[in-house]
Amino acid sequence: MCAHTVSPNISAEQLYHMARELTTDLELRTVLRKVISFTLETVGASAGSMIVLNDNGKVISGAIMENGRLYDNTTMQLREVLEHGMAGWVIRHREAVLVPDTSQDERWLPNPRDPSNDKRSAIIAPLIVKQQIVGVFTVVHPQPNAFQQEHFVWVKAIADLASTMVLNALLYARSRRQARLMQVWAESAMTITSTLETEQIIQRMLKQAERALRAEAVLLARASEHAPTWVVTNASGLLADRLLGVRLPPPPSASQPQCPGLEVFDAFAVRAVACAPLTLETEPVGALIAVNPLEGEFRPDTKDLLKGIANMASTALRHAHLFQEANSAYQQYRALFNDTLDWIFITDLQGHVIEANQQAKVSLGYTWETLREGNLPIGSVHHLPENQLPQNLEDIPSAPPITYESKVCPPSGDPIPVEVYVRRVTLRGQPHLQWILRDITERKRLETLRDDLLAMLYHDLRSPLANISMSLGLLQQNCDGDENQKLIAMAKRSTDRLSRLTINMLDLRRLEAGQMPLQTQGVPPEDIIREALEVVLPHSQQRKHTLETDIPPSLPPVRADRDVIRRVLINLLENAIKYTPAGGHIRVGAAQEDRAVRFWVNDNGPGIPEAEQRHIFQKYARVHQQGTGLGLGLAFARMAVQAHGGTIGLESTPGEGSTFFFTLPTDTPAEA
Repeated sequence: MCAHTVSPNISAEQLYHMARELTTDLELRTVLRKVISFTLETVGASAGSMIVLNDNGKVISGAIMENGRLYDNTTMQLREVLEHGMAGWVIRHREAVLVPDTSQDERWLPNPRDPSNDKRSAIIAPLIVKQQIVGVFTVVHPQPNAFQQEHFVWVKAIADLASTMVLNALLYARSRRQARLMQVWAESAMTITSTLETEQIIQRMLKQAERALRAEAVLLARASEHAPTWVVTNASGLLADRLLGVRLPPPPSASQPQCPGLEVFDAFAVRAVACAPLTLETEPVGALIAVNPLEGEFRPDTKDLLKGIANMASTALRHAHLFQEANSAYQQYRALFNDTLDWIFITDLQGHVIEANQQAKVSLGYTWETLREGNLPIGSVHHLPENQLPQNLEDIPSAPPITYESKVCPPSGDPIPVEVYVRRVTLRGQPHLQWILRDITERKRLETLRDDLLAMLYHDLRSPLANISMSLGLLQQNCDGDENQKLIAMAKRSTDRLSRLTINMLDLRRLEAGQMPLQTQGVPPEDIIREALEVVLPHSQQRKHTLETDIPPSLPPVRADRDVIRRVLINLLENAIKYTPAGGHIRVGAAQEDRAVRFWVNDNGPGIPEAEQRHIFQKYARVHQQGTGLGLGLAFARMAVQAHGGTIGLESTPGEGSTFFFTLPTDTPAEA
């Protein structure tokens, strides 16, 4: 029997009109239907199919048309054709094929309904755009040898034209899908992050993931506290009730956040599953699991969306956790704020009181109405020292707090001595100042008693010490023998040192009271250093210290009370001699700094810890309570230098020694 052939009923003009019609529609299913229908009508074929591939060569869509009917849900069938049939061969070899008789070509996959009598003719052409294969096109005639070379040429031409249309439709579908995913992502971000309640975050996360991925169920699995398994604790979707409570094996590795084992879902006839871990402070706290997408499988972009929602939920959960911790800490702070015995005031950065604890209101008599008005300056509560606070209260640091002593001025009653701690704090996201006022009335009373007692003792000691010193001087002049002279010299040095201590103590009280007149004059710095060294040199030699000086020539004179500043330098040198080990090294010097001269004493002793440096110049302060003495020498030095208009300080590194320094203004007149 002769084969029946049909000449292709097509012209170039018709091909042009078909191209124009196809470009008006970007829906992939519509493009496939139009291309197949037009081709079957043109070449007289009875059936045709188009398989659409993604960038990885996997089937993502397709259509089969036979006897004018378009069949849906053909992806699985077309995938089989692609893997084992002629279509796969065409894609691999990237060339079109004309098959006169399918029963004679082993590359053809027979019709499963009648494999022994599958005698047809077919044309198979790849869809290629710029070297990229986007699919394969097949047309079939029910009779063998029905297609000739001219049919082959026209089908290839239509395939070339359809390739661009299919690619455009894929790009359009991808853009629409990306737009939908972006919209879902934005909505998910707004929904999930709009609450700080943990359970609300979890429920919203599940609902948004279910909607975004179009899945039959979205689950939250968490590690069990009682067994080495993970448990589905929350679920949303059609399969929620069925999968709630399912136990899963733990992740294979605990070194990084992972999902639990998902093989258990095979028992529930789950066809597809995707998972993304949830973390809190880098620790895994759960896994977000999506089950059975309505589209049949999870695409890479939907898996990325699942990970994005999981990461977003992790961040929201972390914020909720931090909020709960902050709220708990705030409640504890409020409890401490009100229960403490100290008086606490909160002000804005300008120093206006906006809140006070209960103790301050009760003890000092401030009412809620007074505080609510916000017009009470902190300077009305207690005296603000000018030399210990920044000129602008906004410059007060958060750490370390500034500490000073002052007096509280209650609305009624006598002033109360207090120790003040002030620092910058953040409340409700805004910067404020916290002032803690501690009542030191009892401490001040005891200090006054102690100071009065010491003052009386030192005052009464002055005359006996002066008599002893004078007597030792006379003995030194009239006594023979080196050993006797050494003993008398040692006794006289000790007596002189005790006398200086007595004078320092009395002068310290006068400096505190502002009642010590200074006899200032121009004094060469080298004279002060020389006179101080003459006093301490015997003690230094006794401990085998090396004493060096560093005094540049032509230093300008300083404006100072010669005796007072000499005693300041002696105190610093004696302090260095006391704490520097035997055989150590001590250096003393001076240098000009602008309109001042900087004196310094450096040693290679044990150094002073940073925590001790802040109060080393206070009365009765000693490093770790080491050594002997009352800790008055440095306090006298500080007050004496400040009375001269200078500054005093310390630089020290534990284990590397210390450098005490102070500055005094020069005696030269200021330039006009």
